[in-house]
Amino acid sequence: MEFLKKSYAHNRLFEKFKLVNTDKKPLSYFLNLIVLFRYSNSRVVVFLKSIFISGWVFFLFPLILLFVLRVHFLNFIQNHPEKRLIFSSKLFQFFSGSSAFTFHLILLYLFQNRFGTLFQLIGLVNSIFMLGLFLGSYLARRVINKVEAKKLILMVLSFQLGLYLLSFPLLGKFLPQFSETFCFNFYLFLFLFSGLLTGSSYPLTGKLLEERKVALLNISGSLETLDHWGAGLGAIFSGIILIPLLGIYRSLLFLSFSTSLVLLLAMFDFLGIPKRVREINPQRLSHPYIRSSYILFALSSWVIFSFNYLEKKEEVLSQLELKIAGIDFQK
Repeated sequence: MEFLKKSYAHNRLFEKFKLVNTDKKPLSYFLNLIVLFRYSNSRVVVFLKSIFISGWVFFLFPLILLFVLRVHFLNFIQNHPEKRLIFSSKLFQFFSGSSAFTFHLILLYLFQNRFGTLFQLIGLVNSIFMLGLFLGSYLARRVINKVEAKKLILMVLSFQLGLYLLSFPLLGKFLPQFSETFCFNFYLFLFLFSGLLTGSSYPLTGKLLEERKVALLNISGSLETLDHWGAGLGAIFSGIILIPLLGIYRSLLFLSFSTSLVLLLAMFDFLGIPKRVREINPQRLSHPYIRSSYILFALSSWVIFSFNYLEKKEEVLSQLELKIAGIDFQK
């Protein structure tokens, strides 16, 4: 009992700053992570606490950096229309899996907060989501011969962006005014609609790759791999880092921001912006390595930035903890 009081109920950091659950923040989940890592690796505890007080910067910096590097690559290294379409279609498939599972976890948290139980209904909500996957795939296959796949992908990304932006105002402020039955059905509708948008990615991406003369075997393998990797990484990142550290509202804003960047890249590629075609000169640059260098540069820049930025936050954190303990560290 003393262990529980010290780790959770009487946690000094949260008592001092009165972090009330006004933003649907799963603070107990964050505290669980802190307690877990405290008895396994204390360095991870400091890392998580530093990210917790750093806010947006740690999460937004890599997204902006990757977006800028992609634009730079198109302007100065390679700008081939067919290759750009292949890249955008694969990015859409990967992002569809990652964003779907991130939003699915957020909906599960909100569902738990609203109705107080999830375990007895987890089969129902997941079945509704899977039904949405089927309906999305079916509807996309029906309309794919009437509307260009590029336009449909932009439409799906736009709907996803609108869904993520409107979810918190609807679920946090508007929906609680209605009856329990209406709220329950509305949550089921969100699970269904999210699955519908996600399920459309398979036929749309497959059609776009097929038009680019990609082999059918390669298409099926790529779609499966990208979707599963995206879903797995999205679930791990959002479940362990994003939701516990940013909370529900900021996680939805982060998801909206990342969706807007993917939508912008897709619009640039589908509209052919920039217009000038540019090919890599094989005599000057080795094609497989120039792209890898961009990725390595992005990763190294993020690591260096995070190390320096979070190191400053660690100093702030140590000062806050000393204040909480009643120690005047300036004397």
